[in-house]
Amino acid sequence: MTSSYMQATLTRHHWLALKRRRLHGDVVWLSEEGLTLVSEGRLPVGARVHLTLQTQEHSLNGVPAQIVRAEPGMNGTRYSLRFHKQRVIDQGGAVTLQLLSYLAQNFKQ
Repeated sequence: MTSSYMQATLTRHHWLALKRRRLHGDVVWLSEEGLTLVSEGRLPVGARVHLTLQTQEHSLNGVPAQIVRAEPGMNGTRYSLRFHKQRVIDQGGAVTLQLLSYLAQNFKQ
């Protein structure tokens, strides 16, 4: 069984080096289609990122996603992201999708 505490690192890739960012946050919701996290950093809606998901038992690196919503709050910004599953499949990431599915099914907040 996986831990309910999960952290994510978002790495924004941009052609302009000044716009590249990395931020860390706590995952508050996870499904096979996307996730929601809370972070102190700032990234724009529409930004394409690569995710690293970390629990005590598992680490999943390089999951492509896009920020679809950002809501400022008292504890930081709440970001909603959608996974780009087709890009994972194109890169031969069947195992990545299986682990993502496992983590989503066992995530409890």
